[in-house]
Amino acid sequence: MRRPVGGFAAVAALAVVLIALAGCGDPAVAAFELEWPDARDAVMAGGVADAAAWLLDARAAPTPGPRWTVVFSGGELFGLREARGAAADVRLALDRTRVAVTTGSLGSRLYQERTLGVEVGRRLAGDLACGLRVRLLGIAADGCESLWSSAVDVRLARRVAGRLVLAARFENAGAAEIGGSPVSTSARLAAALLLDDALLEASVRTEGGLDAMPALGIEAAANEWLRVRVSAGTAPGTFAVGLGLGREGAAARSRRPVVDVAWTWHPELGVSSFVSVRFGQ
Repeated sequence: MRRPVGGFAAVAALAVVLIALAGCGDPAVAAFELEWPDARDAVMAGGVADAAAWLLDARAAPTPGPRWTVVFSGGELFGLREARGAAADVRLALDRTRVAVTTGSLGSRLYQERTLGVEVGRRLAGDLACGLRVRLLGIAADGCESLWSSAVDVRLARRVAGRLVLAARFENAGAAEIGGSPVSTSARLAAALLLDDALLEASVRTEGGLDAMPALGIEAAANEWLRVRVSAGTAPGTFAVGLGLGREGAAARSRRPVVDVAWTWHPELGVSSFVSVRFGQ
């Protein structure tokens, strides 16, 4: 049976996006190059803010009892319907332990990457926190048999001085493959400085065969209801801006949702948009 030309064009468009995200011309390294982010992480790409807040809260007055957070995210990469994504994240935080379950997808019926992850984090003695995550990865394509694999990720964070926290993330530490092609393997070093009304974050992401990708971001609170985020990166040069709407911290126990929106710009592919709705107690 002949497939519609439009279907081939859609697959080709998504392939171009994935290859560009990988930063090279070999489609074999494009699988799971992007894990669908929530709108805050789409701007603050260092991924250390939550760990930093966890370590600093432990030295202040931690909230008694368990706390939960549910985040629903969605968006579109570079204006392509075939590169739409969505994710749901459920997190439970106790005094020293955190558990998170995440499910996400990228693509369409023609080609889709799906992820289911479970992460356990533990705050150790002193100012050190660690986390271990296992991801179940699946690729589905119209007319083809689905492929599955798994990957293991490791995260470490440590408060080194005052409100400064350093962190390291290792994605796919076991070098998993899917369908004979490697899943993206990367390492990221990041630092976060939490001030009273702002967060400064710097990170460097490395991946085999590619240039290091530094990024710098800032989140500032305009008032108790509004946060503004801006970041920029190199290799390639990227820019991102976002807004957070709603009360956070102790005020978030009101159970009112927090809405985050973000727009990112890629010099070759254009603008992507993200939105998240977060509930917590």
